Order: sequence, then C-alpha cells, then structure tokens
Amino acid sequence: MTKKNKYILAFLSCLALSFVSIQAASALDVGANVVTNTIKLSNDSPIQIASRIINIFMMFLGILAVSLTIFAGFKWMTSAGNEENVAAAKKILKNAVIGLVIILSSWGIVAFILGRLISDTANQGGNIINNTRSGFGLGSGALGSCTVQSVYPEPEQKELPRNTAIIVTFKEDVKLDTVCVNSTDTACACDNTSACNRLNKNNFKIYEGSSQASSTDAIVTHPAGDNKTIVVTPLSPLGSPSDNTWYTTYLSNDIQAASGCPNDAAACGMFDTCATDYYRWQFEVSNKLDLTPPQVVLNGIFPEPDDARDNVVSNSILAAASGSFKVNGMPQAYVSAEVGTISSVPNDAQPGTITLEPNYNETTDVNFSITVMLGDKARLYNGTDYLGVATFENNNVIFPGYLTLAVGGDGSHPVGYMWTFAVTAAQKADTITVGADTYTFVNGAGGGYNISISSNPVQQATNIASILSLRTDIYASINNVNDFVVDIQSKVAGFAGNSINLDTNNDAIITVSPMQGGSDSVQTAVVSDQKDKPMNSTIQINFNEAVNPVTVSGNAGDVSQTIQVVNESSTAQTNGASCTANSDCLSYKCEANTCVGDYVDGKFEISNGYKTVEFRTNNECGMNGCGEKIYCLPADSNLQIKIRTASLVDCAVNDDCAAKAPYNTCADNSGLFKSCRDNSGQNYPLAKITPMIGVMDAAFNALDGNRDGNADGPLSFYYDENVQNDTYKDNYRWSFFVNSQIDATPPKITNIIPVSAGASANLSDPIIIDFDKLIMSSSLKSGSIKLTVGTTTIEHKLLNLKSAANIPTGYWTSSENLDASPLDGQPDMTRARINHSMFGENIDYVSQVGSGVKDIFQNCFKPSSGPSCIATQARPSCCNNTSESILEDGSCAVNN
Repeated sequence: MTKKNKYILAFLSCLALSFVSIQAASALDVGANVVTNTIKLSNDSPIQIASRIINIFMMFLGILAVSLTIFAGFKWMTSAGNEENVAAAKKILKNAVIGLVIILSSWGIVAFILGRLISDTANQGGNIINNTRSGFGLGSGALGSCTVQSVYPEPEQKELPRNTAIIVTFKEDVKLDTVCVNSTDTACACDNTSACNRLNKNNFKIYEGSSQASSTDAIVTHPAGDNKTIVVTPLSPLGSPSDNTWYTTYLSNDIQAASGCPNDAAACGMFDTCATDYYRWQFEVSNKLDLTPPQVVLNGIFPEPDDARDNVVSNSILAAASGSFKVNGMPQAYVSAEVGTISSVPNDAQPGTITLEPNYNETTDVNFSITVMLGDKARLYNGTDYLGVATFENNNVIFPGYLTLAVGGDGSHPVGYMWTFAVTAAQKADTITVGADTYTFVNGAGGGYNISISSNPVQQATNIASILSLRTDIYASINNVNDFVVDIQSKVAGFAGNSINLDTNNDAIITVSPMQGGSDSVQTAVVSDQKDKPMNSTIQINFNEAVNPVTVSGNAGDVSQTIQVVNESSTAQTNGASCTANSDCLSYKCEANTCVGDYVDGKFEISNGYKTVEFRTNNECGMNGCGEKIYCLPADSNLQIKIRTASLVDCAVNDDCAAKAPYNTCADNSGLFKSCRDNSGQNYPLAKITPMIGVMDAAFNALDGNRDGNADGPLSFYYDENVQNDTYKDNYRWSFFVNSQIDATPPKITNIIPVSAGASANLSDPIIIDFDKLIMSSSLKSGSIKLTVGTTTIEHKLLNLKSAANIPTGYWTSSENLDASPLDGQPDMTRARINHSMFGENIDYVSQVGSGVKDIFQNCFKPSSGPSCIATQARPSCCNNTSESILEDGSCAVNN
C-alpha cells in the first residue's frame, strides 16, 4: 500500500467515526437543563422513548461498523506487502463500509418517519410535544399566562359535537371592529344583529387540520355590555357525518385590545405582550350533532332550596359601625410647580424659556442652573449638585424627568453661557378616603370624587357630607352638636362595617375618627328546613355543560329576560307600585314609597368553562380582609331565582320539520307554540336564536329545566326545585331565606396535588387545590385584580402557573363543589383545578393561589393560610409549605 493511500484511508475512517459520534450524541438528551423548584416532572412521550431507543441501538451499530473500518485499516497498513493480508483487509473494509451505509440510511429513514409522525400528530391534536417547545402548539402561552382568560372548547378537547359554538374570553376589552365584518366584508363593531355579526376570517380563523387555506364562515355574538367575551357560531356544522375531524382555531394579532395597552394607548394588538403574536389551539369534532339539552346540576345551586325561615330564639344586639371627619381648617387644592424668574449669564445672553416635564416630581423648592459645555451640550445643576448632561437639538435641550430649556432670540448658546432659575414645588391636594375611594379637595364646583373647598369649616363639612351621601355603603350627615363634624355610619349594621377605611393625607386639616362599634347579632336559631344563609352570600348556579354566555352574563337589566332574582312573596309589588318597606317590592327596593325595579339589581358572571353562573348584588355592605368591597343580598329576605329556558325552533306544518329527522312531526305545545317532534314525543331541542333569549348550551339546545331529558321550551309554569314538580317544565326556579348575618371567615386550603416539590407528576395532570369552603367560581381564574385603597394600588393574585424556565405555559381553571364529610347531601367545599398544556420535560413549575380568590361569601383567601404553614407579618405567604415573603412576579423569595 502506498503512503498516500494510507493517509486517505485513515482520514476516511476518522471522518466516519466523527459523523456517527455526532449523530449519536445529538440524539441523546443528557438532562443538562434540569431545574429544581416546585413540581418535579416525569419525562417522555411514548414516541420520544421509542426514538431514543432506536437512536441508541443505531449508535452501537455505528460504533461496530466504524471499529471494523479501523481494524481493516490497521490490518492493511501493517500487512508489510503481504497480498493475502491486504486482500483480507480490503474485504473487511468493503463489508464495513457497506454496513455503515446501510446503518446511516436506516437511521435517516427512521428519523424521517418519526419526525413526520410527531409533526402530523401534533397538527391533529395528539398531545405530542417537540424537543424545543411544550404545550399544544406555539402560541398556547397566551391562554392564562397572557391575554386570553378562557376558551371553549378547551385545548385538545375531544368528541365535540359538530354544532358546537366557539367561545373566547379575553382579559382585556376587545375592539369589536377587529372581530366582525358586515355583508360587504367591511370591518364593523359587532352589534348582535345581521347588520354586523359576520366573523372576520382574516383575524379569527377556524380550519381543519393544519392548513389555514380555508376558514369557516361564522357569526359573532357577545353579552351585552361585555367586550371581553365573544361567541363564534359556524354557519354550518363542523367536520363530517362519517369521521372525527381535528380543528384549529387561530387568533391573529390583528385582533386588537381596547384596554390594558402599554402606555395607556387607545388600542394595541391583543397579543403584543405575549410570547407569540397570536393564539392557537386545537380540538376534535366528532361525527355527531349534540341534541341533548343542558340541565342544572342536581344539588348544584347555592344557596340550596329552603322552604322555611329559621326561628330565632335569642339575638344579641346588631350595631352599625360609625366614624367621623372633623374639619379643622381650609383644605389645600393642587398647585402645580412654578418656574420663577430666569436669569442669564452673561447679561446679553439670549433669553431662555423653561418648560417642566409632565413627570417632574421634586417635592421641595429647587434652584436650578444650566451651563453650556463643549460639543453643543449642557449640564443641569441643583445648586451645586450635578444632575445630568444633555445635547442641544437646534435651540432646545431636554433633561428628562426635569425640564426643557428653549433658547430664544437667534437660539445661540456659546460655551460658558448659563441660565439660573428657581422652581417652586407643586403642592399636593388634600384628600380624604372612604373605603377604597379617594376624594380630592378642589377649587370650584365639586362632584363625583371632587369636594369643593370652602374657607368656612361648617360649609366645608356640608360639602363633604353632600358628596359622601351619594355612597351606597355609608350614611354621611352633619353632627348635631358640632356642625363642622361629618358623622359616618355604615348602612349595613354588623362587624364588617368596622373595616370601612376612613383616612386623610393631611390630619392637621381633617381629623379622622376610624370606623368602630360595629357588631354582629349573634343568633341562636332553630333551623326550620335548611339553615338560612348570610346576606353576603353569592348566588351560584352550576350547569352540567357549557352554556351560551350571551343570555346569562351581564348586569341584571341586560339578562332580565333570561334570569332574575326576585322577592319570593306572592304579594310583592312591581316597579312603580306604592310601598312602605323594601320587602313590599319584587326588587326589595322601596324609595319614596315607590317600588323601584322588578328584580334585585346586581350582576351575573359566567365562569368555570362557561358552566357556572354567579350573581352578586350592587348593594355594598363592607369590605373583606383584603380591602375589597363586599355586596349583600337584602337582609332577612326570602328570595327566588327564576331561570327561563330558550324558545324552541318552531314550525307551522310537517314540511318545516323535514330536515330535522327523526323530528319530522310538527306538534302543538299546550297551545303556546308548535315544535318538531319524533315518534316518542321528544322535541327537537335546538333553540330559536332570533331573538336570543333563555338558557341554551354551547350547541344551542334549550334548557331542560325538569331534568326529564326533553326540551319543552318556556311553557307558562316553572319546575320548582323546592317542590320538585316534575310535570312543570321547562323554566326553572328555587327559593331560599337570607338572614342578617355576615360570614367573615376566610377560606383555607386543605390539600394540594401534587405536593410541594413533589416528583413524578404526570405531564398533563391538572394541579388540584382543595378548599375547606365553597369558593366563588368567578374568582378562580388566572392573572390578578388591582384595586386602589386611598392613593395605593394593591394587586391581588388569582390562580397562576408558570415554569421555572420561563417557557410560556397555557393554562385554564375549572372547579367542582363537593360534599365533605360528614355527608349531608349538599356541597360544602370546592376543588379547584389548574388545567394546562403539556408540561415540558425536566422543567419545574410553580403554581400560585393568591388573595384574589374568594369564598362564596366574598371573603378573600389569605395566602398565609395552608396546611402546616404558619405565617408572620414579615413572612406573610406560604411558599412550598414554608412561610416566606413574595417577590413582585409572584415567586417565592426562597425556592425549596
């Protein structure tokens, strides 16, 4: 063998060994990115496990082939001209090269097949993740972690009916003209009418599989007064009558937010602040239509039906909290900072004009000087203290956070020129605070949160009382003895009134006496049926499936044709009738001896995957332990909840039912309307959506109020849960009693799965949190809520989930109420779930339950309350079962 051939053979052998080694090494995950934090996860989907086994097997075969190649080369190079040894070496080398080619080809084919399998399965919703990103596809982090609160269907949900609607709730108001178009495809603000209700398919796409080539035609509706939730209804059933079909929903960043934008902009892309500038999720549609009407879950209402008021045998005194504001002098209005006379050096320097920056915030008077330097720059001084340097732009020089100097005349500013001037600090306006609201003293007329200033203390007290008397939680009046004192009393008697915050920023001018003296009446009562409920109860209705939010979510006036809270008494009077007490009226509101309204005013809110509807009044009655307002039902009341089912699609003759097989007969319903029926007497359950009134599910089936499996439409009578009169259908109602008590006990966590720092959590299992009380479903959501107490903004976290590796994680919440031991047939605790996209491998995750979570009585959860965790003032929150402080991002200050 020649020396040249020896070098070539050695080079080829090394090249082959390097190639196989690189392939084998790149195929192995050595776990270098393991992070130790809170939830430690098990690894690997079945396809990835199979891929790694094959890669390892191929690696060993490659090593064997390369070893043979090296051996053949060594035998050849040491043959010393022996033709027999050279021939044997050639034979070994030939077979080794052929084997290596076969191995590499096999590896390439397997890698291609596995790659396509993973890609195709991911596109079809098979819960498959790739090696670089977790979740159900790119953009999934917008759900929960960013601007999307909830969606229906849920990500990766299977066996959806073909006639399902698609529902999205954002965390910010959406610009409706970026979601809807009219009949000419011109953008317009969705208005729930045919004039503007077509889906903008460029911005909101619904398509089969992974191809965006064709999007689904649909119409858009939204709850009245709610620009966060939109309901998208395809014009024809999705999928196929023969096979299941995977669908993708894609929301582009051309959908704009109308609130919550950076720098308070009027509009911005909905996903501007997210990890990706879109949101995408997938679900599987079956080959069937949903023709099963929804129902109220048995024992799924709170308060539970109650037929008799408790008999109170003893009752301690119920007292209202009181406090006061005393006027000692004339309050100060806001005075802006002012620039004094500007002097220049030398005297013949061009005159200067000073404009203070909007964010100028010096709290004391300041003597400024500005000196021109080389390089067309200037320095700013406070006395002798150097504050900064800036560059002239033409004749202007700007010092951010302070001021702008504009040189007049010809704008010349030679080196060494100087301008000096004094700035008088701004004077903050005096304020008073009641509850979470701050009132500011102003010159001129008062109104809203502004109180007019008077130099006369008596008149000033009158001005304060006049503004505060408009509040719903307190009475404000002039003291009978000292007419410069404003007496404050909580409208709702009880201990909770003591928590109404009274404060001022200038106690030399206004003396504050805090709220005190409020006490609850401690009742000893004999329960007649079910125990009467505290008046700070939240009314809750749970359905067995997602319902359309358009007809059940919003202010009481917006949804009054579907759902109402009313006085149960048969003698209760309607709006405008004469009355002497609140209990005389359907609305429990008697003003000037006249009933106001036909139902209790307040707001309905939908949550829990659109399966739970809750109602709170707008009657403020105190604050919870986190400074949030609580709202009370009428004290000592007997209330009834009335829920109307949706009207059925009607017909006139049998021909109208021809396309609705097997509901082919047009039949009469008690002389009220006609509907299509099958041979067993079952009605075609789909609801009439014009007008859209009554409860219906996400597939537009009307409510089955009496739970007989048939949709009967809104006949003139109600199924009453108290009586359980099965022959009455299909509207639904129940009634209960409310006492004058307030439940002020905060909820506690009793169990968490997985446990803190627990190992081997399944990649897709939800995080479970058990509470010892019923929880307001509408507070079990992602993100946080912010409220202002005085001049301070406080953020209360809700349910949150994030990865230690800062990989955006899509997550959403759900809950169910459970009957805790001892069993009594009524739910009395809540199990919350944080559902999520597929967790990534070898990544730790942190879950959070914040003080924004509230129980059914609106008491906030205290993060310091948990199993085996006692907190202190300095370490107020439970982190990994240890009391710790909390960082701004919600992380524990110390990670275990």
